[in-house]
Amino acid sequence: MAEDYQYDKDDPVLGKFIAEYPSNKLRLLIYAGIFLAVVWFVVTVALWQVEETIAATVTVVVLSAATLFAGWYITHLWNREVILYRKGFSYREGSNIASIKFTDVSSVQQRAERLSYFGGLLRRTVYKLTMTTVRDEHLVVDNRYHRIDDLSFQLEKRITAAQTEQAIAELNAGKRLEFAPSLALTEAGIVAEGRRLSWADYGGHRIEDRQLVLLTSDGTDWERVPLATLVNARLLLELIQRYTMKEVKS
Repeated sequence: MAEDYQYDKDDPVLGKFIAEYPSNKLRLLIYAGIFLAVVWFVVTVALWQVEETIAATVTVVVLSAATLFAGWYITHLWNREVILYRKGFSYREGSNIASIKFTDVSSVQQRAERLSYFGGLLRRTVYKLTMTTVRDEHLVVDNRYHRIDDLSFQLEKRITAAQTEQAIAELNAGKRLEFAPSLALTEAGIVAEGRRLSWADYGGHRIEDRQLVLLTSDGTDWERVPLATLVNARLLLELIQRYTMKEVKS
């Protein structure tokens, strides 16, 4: 990513400014326009045979209410933005702004799904990144933000980098790290459903049918974990890589 460095946007706590990701305002306007058009069409059809004066009154009332709702929706999301810095990010919802260090994020859950419409003629990728902080704050970024693909990638990458050394220290101290209800790591290897796969017996992984498939050294499927249940997936793969490389070197 080309870093949009601007000195006057540096933060005294979070460090140098990297990039700004505002809400996708065009998307908001399009959604509001579609909503109002649908309401107008439904009301027009429903009142087609109703007496003209009554129909006009009802139409005005319904469209006024729909316009107020659409306006609330737009203003509620209009000023949302995430600003990325070297040491963390700011998260804005309206007048509320939270400054979060990458080291303060305890878990990240990523969802990216490719959707098709009209027999594959229209395709879009839906992103949703859910972050939980050490103070049990829950932050979500999704397709309502501009350049969401880059934003989710940058956040997950930088949070993982901040988590890695602490996670290694905890594993080396004998702690067990949970990444899904049925999956955990220890210093000795991977644990799933009471079974253990040592680092020496680990043979890689692949993504298949929205699952993380872990393999043994002979290429056999050892465990399948639904991606939707994984927390800190990038950290999981980073730790696996480090420990298996360590095992090879030893």
